[in-house]
Amino acid sequence: MWTYHQFASGTFRNLLDVALPYDVDFPAVYEGIKAIAGMLNEIQATRAVSELERAEHSLGKLTKTLLAADDRISPSHLRR
Repeated sequence: MWTYHQFASGTFRNLLDVALPYDVDFPAVYEGIKAIAGMLNEIQATRAVSELERAEHSLGKLTKTLLAADDRISPSHLRR
């Protein structure tokens, strides 16, 4: 998603000359996923599963947001 975000940012800014149609806090998503690694022990296993499910939900929403932005980029712009 981060790689696509970088591509979309450049496309919207340089080819379409419009503002990016979404605002996603990638650092917060990354930090949330990174924090789960510290929970992967027997004592916090239940919490880790819960946090992984929350992270999966966040990434699913993020994906839908980026796909909606992608729908606004026409193939003719991509061929440039």
